[in-house]
Amino acid sequence: MKLLTSFWKDALPGAIAAGILAAAEHYFIGTISPAVPVTGLLAGGTVYAADHHVAPDGKAAPGVWGLLLLCCGLLSGLLLLSRTFNLIRTGIFVLLSLGYVLRFPGTSFRLQDHPWLRVLLICGGWGSIPLILADLPFSRELFGFLIGTTGLFFSGVLWSDLEDREDDVAGGRPTLIHSLSVRQTRVFLLLGYSLSIGGYLVAGLPILLAAPVLGLCLIPLLKSDSTPRFTDLLLLWPGLTVLITAGWNS
Repeated sequence: MKLLTSFWKDALPGAIAAGILAAAEHYFIGTISPAVPVTGLLAGGTVYAADHHVAPDGKAAPGVWGLLLLCCGLLSGLLLLSRTFNLIRTGIFVLLSLGYVLRFPGTSFRLQDHPWLRVLLICGGWGSIPLILADLPFSRELFGFLIGTTGLFFSGVLWSDLEDREDDVAGGRPTLIHSLSVRQTRVFLLLGYSLSIGGYLVAGLPILLAAPVLGLCLIPLLKSDSTPRFTDLLLLWPGLTVLITAGWNS
């Protein structure tokens, strides 16, 4: 069971990134190409593994660095050989990801060590990941999609931190959730999902509303031990809608 849980946590970020990129390509470019979700899968999984399986001093379990280098090589090949991605915006995104994971030179400080910065960088980073696609038409609808996804992830981070609270306390990792009361947590969850609903409405994609609306329904269950474990599934919804609409249209 523990092995299955570990695999789920490791695989989930890549699946979420694959879904968000596929949704952006499908809804705003009108195409579905295999390179896009595969790139998201590699990118999300690599950043998560580097953040959670490599210690700040660079130490990691045997094979972790080899797997990371392999994923980085495959990811670089996809980005360079495919015309689907904007290399300049992708490069900026990679630098920001490294800045989030690694220490500042000569210090012990990482951006993720600041509770508020951590949450804002995570939700903003996930929300803006579609910008690495080359042919995105910059429009009001796209902006709404980015805002909607950012709001969905803002609440998602809070749920995730609730689940990991004990591990974070044991590891001495301060997170925003430690400084919030139950009432304040409910307010921030409400704000995140409300922002998500507003963004997806602006995007003209009512099919995406199911995730933030369900998230709102889960807020009264905040004190339930089982609720945070399943809220990450909401982040898969943008990608699942691609499968639903593509299958429906075919």
